[in-house]
Amino acid sequence: MRILGVNALFHDPAAALVADGRTVAAAEEERSSRREHGMARVREGAR
Repeated sequence: MRILGVNALFHDPAAALVADGRTVAAAEEERSSRREHGMARVREGAR
């Protein structure tokens, strides 16, 4: 089973992909935008 968790409603947008109980990938918007509490590209982060 694959699960995609998305947090786009609070001050730290993030997403994580879990497959068969193991975390495959995780990312925070701050890391890619280099802005603290960055919400500028939430839609792009899901791609």
